Amino acid sequence: MVNGIGIGGNLKVLRMRSNWEISAMAIMDLCFPGQCLREIDLSNCRKVDDDVVERLLQKNDLKILNLGYCKSVSDRVVPYFYNLESLDLTRCSGITDAGFTSLPFSPSLRKLSLQQCSYLTDKAMHAIVNSAINLEILNLNFCCGLTDGSVLAISTGLPYLREIDLSFCGSAVSDSSLASLSLLHYLEKVLLRGCIRVTRGGVDALLTGAATYIDIGQCRNAHMYPGNIPAPVFSTQWVKVANKIVYIEM
Repeated sequence: MVNGIGIGGNLKVLRMRSNWEISAMAIMDLCFPGQCLREIDLSNCRKVDDDVVERLLQKNDLKILNLGYCKSVSDRVVPYFYNLESLDLTRCSGITDAGFTSLPFSPSLRKLSLQQCSYLTDKAMHAIVNSAINLEILNLNFCCGLTDGSVLAISTGLPYLREIDLSFCGSAVSDSSLASLSLLHYLEKVLLRGCIRVTRGGVDALLTGAATYIDIGQCRNAHMYPGNIPAPVFSTQWVKVANKIVYIEM
């Protein structure tokens, strides 16, 4: 069936999530003459490897690629990500700091998910920030190897960022890093679930920025100011700040 789809040649979007038994060769058969592909979801397809990704990106003008949970993909494929607009590398444990620093992303990249890439460090984030300058949506959920330095780089290098997920990034999120994020003029959505270093001081800093949605669920210190000083309780999840309304998920 997959071979027949490829022969058709007009397919633009293909979602194959969690198809464990489809072979690498069958996926590669989509490439020629099926050169109209613009979006493909191969997440949790366990037979996807470097050869599959290289061939797909060499033979098609792909813009959206989901490789989530494809653990056989390595640093070797990073150079082929250059023209993508959306990339999901959730839990792709074969891609390391070295891969991200070897070749810059394209300014065309708008959406990037590195969820559960807990082995990545600030080196990778600095490389991404220095090249993907037009990024709008960034998911760093459970990227436990990052520090405040990554968030500072994001706040100064990604001026068009609209959404960021920093949930469970314990070492990367503090009141000072949230203060730096508050300076991003387009940042509307900030997810901080499980970030235990966050206090009410950091939340207040975010409220002064552009954010209209803040998730502080499981942030056990978010209702205290530094020094264990109790903060006023939010009477509702909808908080009016200056000329805007902010929804706070607690």
